[in-house]
Amino acid sequence: TDVTTCGSCPEGHYCSNGAAVPCRSTCPGGGELVGSCAGGAVTDTTVCKPPDAPRPFFGVWWEHKTAFENAEPDDPEDDGEELRLGDFDSGFIEGAIEMPMKGARWHLQMYIAWPKFVRRLPRGVDGVFPYEDVELPEECSVKVTINGEELITTRARKAVEGKLEFVRVNFQGDKLEYRFDFASSSSNHKSHPFLSSGEISYIRDLASDEDGAGVPPGSGTLYGPLDDAVNGRVIVEHRSAGDGYSRRGFVVQEDPVVHILDGASLLVTAKVNRGSYSVKDILPGRYTCIATATGFYTVFNDECIVQPGRYKTLMKMVFSPLLRPKGARAVLTWGSHPSDLDVFLLTPHENPRDRPCETGWTSVASCKSGLVKLDHDERGGYGPETITLTSFHDGKYRLRVSEYKGNRLDNVAGLLASQAQVVFYQGTESKRFQVGVDGIVKNNNWYVFTIDGATRTVRACTELTCGNDWEDSKSYGR
Repeated sequence: TDVTTCGSCPEGHYCSNGAAVPCRSTCPGGGELVGSCAGGAVTDTTVCKPPDAPRPFFGVWWEHKTAFENAEPDDPEDDGEELRLGDFDSGFIEGAIEMPMKGARWHLQMYIAWPKFVRRLPRGVDGVFPYEDVELPEECSVKVTINGEELITTRARKAVEGKLEFVRVNFQGDKLEYRFDFASSSSNHKSHPFLSSGEISYIRDLASDEDGAGVPPGSGTLYGPLDDAVNGRVIVEHRSAGDGYSRRGFVVQEDPVVHILDGASLLVTAKVNRGSYSVKDILPGRYTCIATATGFYTVFNDECIVQPGRYKTLMKMVFSPLLRPKGARAVLTWGSHPSDLDVFLLTPHENPRDRPCETGWTSVASCKSGLVKLDHDERGGYGPETITLTSFHDGKYRLRVSEYKGNRLDNVAGLLASQAQVVFYQGTESKRFQVGVDGIVKNNNWYVFTIDGATRTVRACTELTCGNDWEDSKSYGR
């Protein structure tokens, strides 16, 4: 590697973006472009097109196992998204996951879910975390080992009963090797904690400096709040965050970390202060933003576009708290106009013969739709507006977005200009729906998607699936 900066790259070397970053003699990926560096290198310098940063993905431990004893999926129907010790007093599982990009540094996050023991299960929560009505084991432990390093050996205790215990670590290399060891004084699997799948997020390639190469200099500023999707408040170390399930939520362990990248090359880790981040003096253009926070899904945005001119670019980042098993969440965000968009979820009744119910700001208290609730109603632009589902009933669910006091007969242009998008989280996947691209827009409604409650399959709305059902309440639950 040649350590000369890009502006004076020797012939046959390259830089990725013309900034004052080290030249290199080979392209690690992304392909070569013959020409000159934007920063003014010699004319026959070879410039590498940076590879794209990989999106976050989930490692499903059961799917990648190489050996196990007495461990099993918590629910055989969900492909082993969570696993726990079976009806035994000890066991283990181990395996390895290949990373999608060679020579990189990664961030892993998962949780250990500890049951809450009650004498009698509350109505309607049989099989729903955290409640179990079986024996409370005197001893129960989980040991987590990643790439040969023991991260934690945790034991059942009052402080974690009924809660999620988060485990996170940064690692580097082409493979994640894991082993989980379980032990319990009880041989009833319902008394055992279970492990979530691991969310794995890209940080940087190993050729990049740990602190980043530095942003290409310019007149732009990228900034914004780091919001909790459930309560709409900024995420700040040692403050409480909403989780979509309990009033207390959980305490944030540390401030979020925000990385700004050019393709897969780390440029800088943004400054974070009191729940907001900022990057100053950056060249206008398109970047990738990757943000992580303990207890939340990673935020990945490869459309972090810094606008030219003297105006600052506001880019709000919205974090969804990690879901419990069988749960799901829809998070609506939009631009500065209109000031108030609302999200509504039509849910079937647990009794198919009864009328369904639509959960939204108009029915926060009165909607008897079971395990669905509106977490946050935003009225000042941008969002988030969030609905969490603890579980599903059989039948159809339908999600729509409308403008508060918008033109009921013709507000299509306003909705299409809103930059609205909905991210739907469930299990080990998330799906992004954009207004004007996914679903259908009619009058003052954007009909976004439907969910089959039996299979939890999500599909964008069409005229056939959503075109008329919203006007005919008798067909809601069919």
